[in-house]
Amino acid sequence: MNNYKPLTLPFLPNVLGGEEGFYNSSVGKIYFNVEGKGSPLLLIHGINAGASNFVWRKNFEELTKEFKVYTIELPGFGRSDKDSIIYRPMTFASAIIEFIEVVIKEPVSVIASDLTADYLFFISFTRKEYIKKLILISPSLKVYSDLPCETSFRTFGLFTGDFIGDGLYNTLTSKKSIDYFLKDRVYMDSKNVTPYVVRYNFLASHQGDNAKYAPASFISGFSDINIVNLIPKIRQPTLIIWGRNNKLSNFNNMYIFLNLNMRFKSCLFANSGALPQVEEYKRFNDVCINFLSSLKC
Repeated sequence: MNNYKPLTLPFLPNVLGGEEGFYNSSVGKIYFNVEGKGSPLLLIHGINAGASNFVWRKNFEELTKEFKVYTIELPGFGRSDKDSIIYRPMTFASAIIEFIEVVIKEPVSVIASDLTADYLFFISFTRKEYIKKLILISPSLKVYSDLPCETSFRTFGLFTGDFIGDGLYNTLTSKKSIDYFLKDRVYMDSKNVTPYVVRYNFLASHQGDNAKYAPASFISGFSDINIVNLIPKIRQPTLIIWGRNNKLSNFNNMYIFLNLNMRFKSCLFANSGALPQVEEYKRFNDVCINFLSSLKC
């Protein structure tokens, strides 16, 4: 294997089940799954190298018993189209808005995580009629005022270069690196990081020659969105979820959101890191179903 060329690995298997499809959005083809009956519920993964709907593997089937559940893979990730561009907040927000408009065709509740949760705050404020309820897992609350800057362009150029960029990306998304990152930073219990989980994340990181561009945009700060001033204005019922042992974003950040908007509800998962939907999936599913049905946590 040449570490200085893009890796294009086999197409990701459908681990969720349900009907698969592609929607032709203005920012490329968007992969989605759909299953179930009832009120629509949209699940959206976070922004990171190897991101895909795999994070909902413990939730999709259970939630389809109560809702018509959609999952999408954002542009630049998973099986969706990947272009050699800078992925900015509106790239992702546009894909989400168009999917709701054209595919779901009615107001929807949404479960989303980290930086994607920030995009949902933006959509909930600018397109209020599209969003019924929100369940947001450790939103990022980006407040930078100096990004993107010259360093952003240099970092993006470094990570997307034909030789050095491919080498950097392939090193950061090797099985060894993925295994270390998941065990050290993502999961509270390293037993969740099985060879199967590592392999799936590895495959998801290398779906096409342009797989590096969306993660490079994120690392460079181009995908950040400052929504701190919007949070007090959100009127949709919102539940903020955090893993008590989240090393990527300390659980105390949850209280920042609760102070910014007193209408928000919250749930803390004591035995989880960054992915409570996996580590405490039974309670997570129950909490989500209960909140979406009754607004109680």
